[in-house]
Amino acid sequence: MHRPLLLHIGRHKTGSTSLQAWLADAAPVLRERGFQVITRQDYAAASRVTPTRRLQTNLYDLTQMFARPGLISGPRVRGEAPRLSRDEKLEAAQAVNACLHAQPGETLIMSSEGFSILRTPEEGEPVRALFDGFDLRVMMIDRERESWIRSYRQTLAFLDAHRPADGDLAGTIFDFGPDSPHFDLSGLHAIFPDIDMFQYEDLMARDGSTVPCFLRWAGIDPDGLPPLDVWKRRTVYPDGA
Repeated sequence: MHRPLLLHIGRHKTGSTSLQAWLADAAPVLRERGFQVITRQDYAAASRVTPTRRLQTNLYDLTQMFARPGLISGPRVRGEAPRLSRDEKLEAAQAVNACLHAQPGETLIMSSEGFSILRTPEEGEPVRALFDGFDLRVMMIDRERESWIRSYRQTLAFLDAHRPADGDLAGTIFDFGPDSPHFDLSGLHAIFPDIDMFQYEDLMARDGSTVPCFLRWAGIDPDGLPPLDVWKRRTVYPDGA
């Protein structure tokens, strides 16, 4: 019987940072209930990335290790994430996997919206190695397209200088066209075949936060946990994604 692992994969601009901040606050109480919230410190020795972000419950370094070589991202622009070979990715994934298996708790909880940008079989291979031996459950929160585009474009503004010089945005993080990988999730579903999908607008209308949805999905009783309306975006990430 494999140990459960609950994985939240974003997407970006759907309350992910708020959820991660809440998980950081709630981790001690959750640990008493058998839920281990994974932080970057739990596998730091196995990571090939040098994260600069303070919020330890955003495991973005994992996705940056596995992301396709040509993907432009904040961590890569900041020099945090080297581009790894296939063998290096698999070695890193297996090393982190061993760290995860060494963690206490009946159930592990992990979160990074970076997983939502993965699309290719080459990215899927180390992801499968990362979660080998766990009973993996995956949730993702989606958002109305035009609203998401407006919000995410603002986040990407600090990367404008790194747009392709030839102006060809197809397949890049700046591509918001109808055939963009942002909206074609078939590659993501090939990596994570069973994703429980939720709609951001519905959750905000119902709860004013995405945290209650996560708790319902995870089967966690909110009694005795920190308030569910934590919002720390401006103090955690003051200078872009």
